Amino acid sequence: MPKTDPKACVICAKSSNHVCGKCKVMNYCSRDCQKQHWKLHKKTCGKPVFVDRPLEVGDKCTRCLETVEDDGHGNPVLMGCRVPHPEHLQQNCGSCYGGGGMQLSLMCQACNYSYRRTGSGDAPISETRITQGPKWCFEGSHTLLPAERLGDRRVKKDLVVITANEDMQEEIDALDGNEEITVLRICSDGLYTEEYAPSLNIKLPNLIEFQLEDVSMDQIVLTPDLTPKVKIISMQNPTQCEDPDFVIECSELKRFSCHYWGPGNSDWVNTMLAHATKLESFDSYKLRVDYLMFASNKLDNIRLHRAECLEYLELYAPRLTMLNVQAAYDLDVIKFVDTHPVLSKKLPKNFRFNRELEVNTVNACLGGEARHAIEHHPRFYGGLDDDDSDDGFGGFGGGGNPMASMEAMFHQFHSGGGFY
Repeated sequence: MPKTDPKACVICAKSSNHVCGKCKVMNYCSRDCQKQHWKLHKKTCGKPVFVDRPLEVGDKCTRCLETVEDDGHGNPVLMGCRVPHPEHLQQNCGSCYGGGGMQLSLMCQACNYSYRRTGSGDAPISETRITQGPKWCFEGSHTLLPAERLGDRRVKKDLVVITANEDMQEEIDALDGNEEITVLRICSDGLYTEEYAPSLNIKLPNLIEFQLEDVSMDQIVLTPDLTPKVKIISMQNPTQCEDPDFVIECSELKRFSCHYWGPGNSDWVNTMLAHATKLESFDSYKLRVDYLMFASNKLDNIRLHRAECLEYLELYAPRLTMLNVQAAYDLDVIKFVDTHPVLSKKLPKNFRFNRELEVNTVNACLGGEARHAIEHHPRFYGGLDDDDSDDGFGGFGGGGNPMASMEAMFHQFHSGGGFY
């Protein structure tokens, strides 16, 4: 039997009706042949097989998910693949209002291009148009390449975006039990929205990323029973409530970001951190909580910019390389914990981590214990910033800021604490 037989064993070319139980593609005549081939086959087993062939009329483009059309003569129209800038990968770079209406600057993290949307003074984002920069994230030829080889410049069928409206609670509840959604984004259509106050308390078994932007939520429940696979959470202005009904217990959480919340009851944040023992990155701006406690073997960087109410910070993070407490005005205590009753046992035997710990304390008012903890950390080799180092206008996510410097001086003057 020649090897060109579609049912031929890939090792000995004998005829066979047996296939690999996982991918259902490779044929074998015996278990011995399957074992012999496994060392090579395991690298690709279960991955989509791409058949390199020309596009045909009626094919579905894997990038834009549109059907390839006929040019009128039986030939496929190859061009015409257009992908909008993915809504979940847009970075807001600021907006301005004037006589010409509203202008919103955005940065697409899929194509890495900046663009500008323009509309009337109070126009929602959905009614603005792109007036500068690329109108599309991708514009070109259709393709049959597997989705994972196309990166983020494609239409994601597993993404759901819910924009604030009077029916948004019904839209959220309708997703209950959906197994296809991996990314859920709840957002306003421009200005901050608090009139609808929706709740998120549904089962999404394959949800990986949750985004919330400028919508005041009444309730958020992300637990192992409802959302066991969540790894990324980003929130901006998540609620106006000082004691929100937020239950976030995600053991697979790797990246968390929260901008603009508080002051209020920080229990929901620390409950989340207690479950997030695989956390790698924590980013916050104006997260006004009084204490934070981290415990993760994977934690690499923590940004607590303008943590204006933070007084106590506890860290078990043996791989931490960056701690940013810029403009933390009341940080009295920082405690670096060397061991953890559970997590320490999961580190490699004789574990050592030698990378330098960088600490940003520009415009921070540190208490004596906080300063001592940083200066005596075995991997901290630099000096602490003081008010003389603030010579720029970095502001949000940047370096020094004159307004933050004045605020720090005010806190230092009235508290008698250190200015570092």
